[in-house]
Parts: sequence; C-alpha cells; structure tokens
Amino acid sequence: MIGAVEGEVRPEPEFERGKVAAWCIVISSLITWFIALLAGLIFLPSLIVLLGSSDDVAYEMAGILVYAVLLAITLGYLSIDGDRRSIVEMLKIPSIKAGVLFLLALPIVITIVDYLAVLIYYEVYEALFGYPEIIDMEYPVPESEYDLIISLIFISTVIAAPIVEEIMFRGYVLDAIREIHGDTVAVLGSSVMFGILHIDPYVAGMAALGGIVYGWIRIETGSLWPSIISHMIWNGIFFYVTYFL
Repeated sequence: MIGAVEGEVRPEPEFERGKVAAWCIVISSLITWFIALLAGLIFLPSLIVLLGSSDDVAYEMAGILVYAVLLAITLGYLSIDGDRRSIVEMLKIPSIKAGVLFLLALPIVITIVDYLAVLIYYEVYEALFGYPEIIDMEYPVPESEYDLIISLIFISTVIAAPIVEEIMFRGYVLDAIREIHGDTVAVLGSSVMFGILHIDPYVAGMAALGGIVYGWIRIETGSLWPSIISHMIWNGIFFYVTYFL
C-alpha cells in the first residue's frame, strides 16, 4: 500500500464494524423476542378476559397469539438482516424420498439422540446441582374447560412453538451467525441463545443440547423440517407426560 510503513499491519475497521453490527442485530432479535414474549403473556390475557374469556383460557390463547407475533418479528429481522426467501427454500421438500427423510427418518433418529443426550445431562446436572425441581412441577387444568384448554396448550406447545422457534433459531439466527463465524460457532451460538429463551437453568441446558443437534442437522440437510418435526415430537412427549400420565 502506498504510504504504508514497512512491516506495519493496517487495521480493518470496516470488517470489524460489520461483525459487531451483525452481532448487535442478532442479539437485538433475542431481546425483542423476550420483550414481546413477556409483554404478550402479561397484557394479552387481560385483554382476552375483557372479551368474556376465563383467566385460564385467556392465558393459553395469549400464548398462541404471542407466537404469531414472534413469527412476525422473525420475518421482520429476516427482511432487515437476511432473506425471507431462504426460509422458503428451507421449507421446501424436493421429492418423496426427501420427504420421508426429513419428516420421518431423521426426526426419529434425532429424537433418540436428543433423549440419550438429555439422560446424560440429567445425571451430570443432578451430581453438580441436585435434583431439578422443574421435573415435578404440576400444571393443573380446570375440569370445566378441560378440553378447550388442553387443545389450546397442544396448539401452542406442540405446533406453534416448534415451527416459530425453529424458523427463528435454526433459520434466521443460525444463518446470521454462520455468515460471520462459520458452522461451528453458528450451531453453538444459536443453541445457547435458544437455551437462554427457556430461562430455567435446567431446561435451558436441555434446550441448548437439543439445539446443537437441530442446528447440525439443519446445516447438513439445508432443511428446517427435520428440526421442526423433532421439536414437535419432543414437545409432544412433554405434553403427553405432563397432562395424561
């Protein structure tokens, strides 16, 4: 470079600023998610109650509406910091063979691997911190509106949550980090952020483990379907154990 002193290493401020800016946008997406999640669960139930709903039904309906808002936020970040068409590509199923692989074979394998990882994680967690009390938490459902509330919980937990969370964390967040740091950091970073979303320390670690498996499969296949279906299976197991056993 003309005018440069021999042996001098020139900084690259534009690259560094670009990397910092990229991380700020990704982190802001998580903060925005938290704010929307908390605000929705605090204020939406009261508004729904005003329309004549019971408190329990209102809370579960609010959960579904919150996921709709979170999906809109995710698509907004994709428009600003990514490409919404990339999500469309990740949700395409090019052939019957790919459909069987993405929707059946891989989710079964992923769920087994995830389950074994969680068993090991549980033993390590209990040895270090004691028995996780979250396992014994009960979620009573009023009998007068049991069918309606259970249906709303199913929609929120088993359908909405996996779809929206996978589009966010294995779609937008993973790819945003991947562009500046590569595959390994992208998988680990998106998994940690996914774990943080779950707040409780034990559940956060369990979610982060699953996120590593989901993220790796997403990169290897280029599809969101294996992680979405695996997430649905996992949440479905939790739903069944919580409300029917």
